[in-house]
Amino acid sequence: MLILTRKLGEAICIGSDVEVFVVGVSRGKVKLGFRAPRETPIQRAEIAARTADAVGPSASVAAVLPLPVREGRAAGAPLRHFRQAGVM
Repeated sequence: MLILTRKLGEAICIGSDVEVFVVGVSRGKVKLGFRAPRETPIQRAEIAARTADAVGPSASVAAVLPLPVREGRAAGAPLRHFRQAGVM
């Protein structure tokens, strides 16, 4: 597992066509924004696991471990700030 540290408004790239932005951090939760082609499926892990269970035991979903989240001083910054800055 690769663990990266990002600040509010920063992003990571997955491959050449997927970007993941940190949009908000508040009360121990992180809000993420995704920019990807429409044909790229993006699902929460618990939804993907339910879908895999419905398909059958041959389908597999990687386990996601809960990691502690540290709230930075930028926690609670409004989303409009990032839209205006052209991040989203």
